[in-house]
Amino acid sequence: MRLSQIWKIKRPTVSFEFFPARTPEGVTNLERVIDQLYYLEPDFVGSPSEPGAPPGKAPASWWTSSTMIRSWRLSPISPVWFAPDYIESILEDYQALGVENLLVVRGDPPHGQTGFVPHPQSFGHTSDLLSFIKPEFPFCLGVAVTRGSHRG
Repeated sequence: MRLSQIWKIKRPTVSFEFFPARTPEGVTNLERVIDQLYYLEPDFVGSPSEPGAPPGKAPASWWTSSTMIRSWRLSPISPVWFAPDYIESILEDYQALGVENLLVVRGDPPHGQTGFVPHPQSFGHTSDLLSFIKPEFPFCLGVAVTRGSHRG
């Protein structure tokens, strides 16, 4: 269900954020935690992308989102912040999976890197990514921004 619909009929809402598993043990632990929290009937769940994941790398967040949809019928807000030549295929895959909601974020720099230096082909600002997604895809779009992330 689209978040815009959820928020019209229900307040407050319950949500969880599940960080992507990077190892087989992590996958097992993630599945166990989701099973334990499923009974709380969250209205939506999220899965962040790996900080600094380069464009073209299949993110662990993809596995997390697709697993939540197929196995637990939860509704993820999936992050997207890749280069234009890759993002269209990610958006088509999310649409095919039944994802309705996207949290559009610029993304964090890789661990140990100070500041944000975007990949030369990526979107430098969340607003650029929104402008790319909105005319072509029917997702309910959310935005995450931080203080100081404005254009300047």
